[in-house]
Amino acid sequence: MPADSQSQKLRNVIRKQVRAERRGLSHRQRQYLSHALCQKIVRSGCLLRARRLACFYPQDGEVDLSPLFARLWQMGKQIYLPVIPGPRLWFQPYIPQTKLLDNRYAIAEPITSAAKRIPLQAIDIVLMPLVAFDLNGNRIGMGGGFYDRTFAYLHGRRHWRRPRLVGVGFELQHVPDLQAQAWDVPLDAAVTESEFYSFRL
Repeated sequence: MPADSQSQKLRNVIRKQVRAERRGLSHRQRQYLSHALCQKIVRSGCLLRARRLACFYPQDGEVDLSPLFARLWQMGKQIYLPVIPGPRLWFQPYIPQTKLLDNRYAIAEPITSAAKRIPLQAIDIVLMPLVAFDLNGNRIGMGGGFYDRTFAYLHGRRHWRRPRLVGVGFELQHVPDLQAQAWDVPLDAAVTESEFYSFRL
C-alpha cells in the first residue's frame, strides 16, 4: 500500500476513535469542559491584540464556545461565524440579534450574504474545530476539508500571517503524532480545557 494511502487510513482510524471518545462524554461533562476551555482562552493573552475572531457552533460533540461569546462582546471584540456556500468557508458577523439557520451538516450559521462576508485577511484569530491534533500543529478535521481549502493561501508564509489559526478541542483529542498531508494547513496554536499549546504564535 502506498505511504500516502497508509497515512490516510491511519488518520481515518484516529478520526473514528477520537470522535467516538468525544461523543462518549456526557452532556454535563461536555458543558463543564467547554466552560473550562473558554476560560483558558480568555486567560491565555491571545485575545489582547485581536479585534476580529472567528468562532463556531458545535456539532458531533465538539467544544461549545457559546460561553465565550458574551465575554468577547464585553471586551469589544467582533465575532464571525463560518458559513458553507460552496467548497470554501465564508465568515460573516455574529451579534446577539443575528438569526441562525442549520446548514446541510446541521451546524448553526448566519444566513449567507456575500455583502456581509469579511475578507479572510481581516480576521485576527480563527478558533477552529478539530477532531485531533498533535504538538507539531498538525490537525485532523471532520474530513470535509473546508478549513484547509479556505486557508490554503497560508501555506509557506513565514512573515505576515493572518489570521492565526487556533485549534479548539478537548484534551482527549490531543494525540501523540499525526502525519501531515500535503494539503494540511498547520495550526499556530491549540487550546484545550487544561492547556494552551503555542506552536507558532
